[in-house]
Amino acid sequence: MKGLKRVLAVLLVVSLGAMVGCGDDGSKANNANNSNNANNSNNTNNANNTNNETPVTGATLIKNLSAAQVQALCDADNAAYASIYDPSTPAGRGYCKVSGIYDAVLGAGVEDDEASIAAVCQEIYDDCVADEAEDLEFCFDPVGQAACEATIAEFEACAVADISAERARWAAYDSASCVDDTTADGYLEFDENFDEGDEIAACETLYEKCPDLY
Repeated sequence: MKGLKRVLAVLLVVSLGAMVGCGDDGSKANNANNSNNANNSNNTNNANNTNNETPVTGATLIKNLSAAQVQALCDADNAAYASIYDPSTPAGRGYCKVSGIYDAVLGAGVEDDEASIAAVCQEIYDDCVADEAEDLEFCFDPVGQAACEATIAEFEACAVADISAERARWAAYDSASCVDDTTADGYLEFDENFDEGDEIAACETLYEKCPDLY
């Protein structure tokens, strides 16, 4: 379910928002993504117009989406989900900090002291924030999509809630410390309190109706 939850975090947050008339949401109100969001919406609308396909509405069943519509949604999904890890944002920096802490501590040898572990953590963090967000290539499993009885409205409700939660979860680690959280005691506390994310109530219907979507 983790893989499904990850991808659902962004599907349709932008691409279907304009099509089903949804208002702006806190998880979408990121000025840095406005141009990408517009492009994603255009891509989806273009897919809808290909070969006179039936326009997508909130009542459209996911299983009834055409191949072109699915691809447009997946393209928008991948761009939107990758934006969570944009290192210019608190969520992106938080993800980089968590990566640095875990990689440095778990990769340390018996000869490494606290100072060297902290230095490795900082190096990993610096490299991470210097990189661009990676491209993602998730998409529906054809068999799973063909059996998916959820509507676009149910799908989007899950996506909006999940992406908002993911942004907030990673952003909370923007203030984590490579010095304090890689010591023996600091790491134990950090690891014990690490937030792996909760199940999203708004996604329960989608999970039930589309268990094999990915």
